[in-house]
Amino acid sequence: PLARDHVLSENALRALEIGAMLKTGALRRYTFTFSKSPAALAVANALNPPPPGGSSSETTPFFTLRSPLKHGELRKLNLFEPRWLAMLDGLGAQSASGGLLGARFATIHAVNRCYVASIYRDDGSAGV
Repeated sequence: PLARDHVLSENALRALEIGAMLKTGALRRYTFTFSKSPAALAVANALNPPPPGGSSSETTPFFTLRSPLKHGELRKLNLFEPRWLAMLDGLGAQSASGGLLGARFATIHAVNRCYVASIYRDDGSAGV
């Protein structure tokens, strides 16, 4: 019971810290929506317009990480979700070699992630 209480109290303190950082502006809140369907992801990627004044090759895809990536750190990414796989397929398609060797992507430290099932969203998409 003490171990469970310790985890619960740590999570409550973490929630308070996140709330305080959001309130002071030290932390930003972002919402992303995505589909879990590979076909829907392919359509969304095809319809994704380039940024103003640029091309789609100038955008950098990113993965969210629960803990920050340290300089020089190597980390294994276990990718099984259709959205991540579609992103990697897109990177490979843009590569001169047609593969992922030398592909570039970014990581972003996501302090907290909350995935919401499509049945709870008005537009039917999943979200984080």
